Amino acid sequence: MSIIKIEPFEVVSEEVTFFNQIFLAEKRALNLPEPFFEHQKRYKTTKGYIVEGRKFFVKEYLSHFEEGDKEWENLLFLKRLGFNVPKPFFRLRSSERYLLATFTLEGLPLSKLLNEKKDQNIFFLKTLGQLLANLHKQNLYHQDCYLNHFFLDEKTKTLGFLDVSRILVNPCFSLKYRIKDLAQLGYSFEKYLGEKGPSLFQNFLSYYLDLSGTKLKWLVKSLVKFKIWLIRKRTERARKRGKIL
Repeated sequence: MSIIKIEPFEVVSEEVTFFNQIFLAEKRALNLPEPFFEHQKRYKTTKGYIVEGRKFFVKEYLSHFEEGDKEWENLLFLKRLGFNVPKPFFRLRSSERYLLATFTLEGLPLSKLLNEKKDQNIFFLKTLGQLLANLHKQNLYHQDCYLNHFFLDEKTKTLGFLDVSRILVNPCFSLKYRIKDLAQLGYSFEKYLGEKGPSLFQNFLSYYLDLSGTKLKWLVKSLVKFKIWLIRKRTERARKRGKIL
């Protein structure tokens, strides 16, 4: 996936024709319709647009531009490896402004599907277990590993994921980051699925441990249980301080 420079933007080469539909060359600026979606969280704003029937999202970073760099680089890297992540579209990086655009990741979040299509939960959990096992076997660790970041395209039965700015590659102490990924998922099972969350997570964890070829399963389970407890306590303290999560 090559990148073309269209000052001041960097654009994925195969999307240059589409980009030119929203780019005013004489002003070197974007010409976008009203967004169908808008969300602001701390230092970034995300807006969704539809042009010619295609949906894409534009993140504007107000600070922490290095996070945008990591997101862009990781998307290109993961695409090359064959993982189903949002397709990069364009970015703009200056000393004052950072924009990053990606196309919509098709499908629905597992946080929704596990609640609404319970008859397919075994399939959902096994598919998630296989994806995370594949990531970890390649020494890749998500580090923002929550159910709402995993999307299943029900037409193709393909599971993808987003929010990849924190992806770690070949860390020195991989077990630490493996446990963190699993514990974040465990906590999000509780958050999104309520009382049935812990038992569903244990089912997922069993599938994952088998699919990943883990030998010391009892150790991983114990470490994950403790890490979930830490995440839960830390989240409770943050909420008491009024921190926006």
